[in-house]
Amino acid sequence: MPKAIEWDFPQFDTGSILDAEISHRSGSILFRLTVDLDGVTETGVLKFIRPRAYRWRAEVHCTGDHVKDCFLALCRVEDSDWAQEIKSQTRDGWKDQWRLDHFMFFVPDFSSFEVLCEGWEVSEFFSLPKPS
Repeated sequence: MPKAIEWDFPQFDTGSILDAEISHRSGSILFRLTVDLDGVTETGVLKFIRPRAYRWRAEVHCTGDHVKDCFLALCRVEDSDWAQEIKSQTRDGWKDQWRLDHFMFFVPDFSSFEVLCEGWEVSEFFSLPKPS
């Protein structure tokens, strides 16, 4: 599964992760990551726009493909078998109504998350400078 990195999480000690959660509402999926940065609690949010499907996988069930390139990085999966599967199961007349871009990331102690959606955006993600 070829992947291209779209965005790197800011650098932080992975032992400082306090919480990670997914919520689905108002036509979006939100991933919130809360960390302790030298005694200051910071939260960042990734928003996935117009999701069509998503899946989470516990760390014990992750393969190298779930971690490679996607460790604390949001990746776009190219030529996604999963996107093709979902599209093939969509009712006629609706198959070409939505863009099904496949994104995935891996966060230690949260594991792997994948989503098929039209796009994504990041809110202010901690007070750390964003990697270039």
